[in-house]
Amino acid sequence: MSKETPNQRGSEREELALHVAVELDGVEEAILLDLSDGGAKFMTSKALEPGQSLLCLVRSSDQIPRDISLLFKVAWCRPGVRLGYFDVGGRIAVKEESMKDSLKQLVAKLSMRSYH
Repeated sequence: MSKETPNQRGSEREELALHVAVELDGVEEAILLDLSDGGAKFMTSKALEPGQSLLCLVRSSDQIPRDISLLFKVAWCRPGVRLGYFDVGGRIAVKEESMKDSLKQLVAKLSMRSYH
């Protein structure tokens, strides 16, 4: 199950229990851990530098009707709970204005899922 937790800014973020397929530019393995319409947290197979900008593609699935292209700017990176992996957090922005609604729908869908 997913649950909502406050982030450093006090707003709600959605922790994902649902595995969402993502591609993070230049990263062999990236798993989306939580998401809001302005930020995201990933578990990655390599350390990333704060300030680094990457393309992120959330792949379509039965829960996501279309691919969502995002720009991800790393705010922080620290060793993860899983040995050899890193927790990485940062800001996200849609690559194209038309993707804004898709991102909001995904966040809403994941939020509704946490109550069922």
